[in-house]
Amino acid sequence: MVLPRRLDGTNGETVLQQVESALAEGVRHALFDCSATEFVSSAGIRVFTAVARRLRPGSGRVDAAGLRPMVRQVFEFAGIAPFLGIHADLAAALGAAQ
Repeated sequence: MVLPRRLDGTNGETVLQQVESALAEGVRHALFDCSATEFVSSAGIRVFTAVARRLRPGSGRVDAAGLRPMVRQVFEFAGIAPFLGIHADLAAALGAAQ
């Protein structure tokens, strides 16, 4: 899923609903393209934590690709970076998924 420039309270719930819809259909790997994302609020962090909670117990994966330095720093400060596969770009994430 390609994430928007800002992932916050205005769109976080919509993004989460889209991902949860895919998970309900049996998807076991969530890959977020964050290359255009410049800002992530606590509502955006909630998207990642909710998806990780749903996928990790069943050996699913949550990957984030193309994190900008500020977004990566937010993930590290929020403590969610260890629960994600973090990749330099989309190609690296897709390669790791195989």
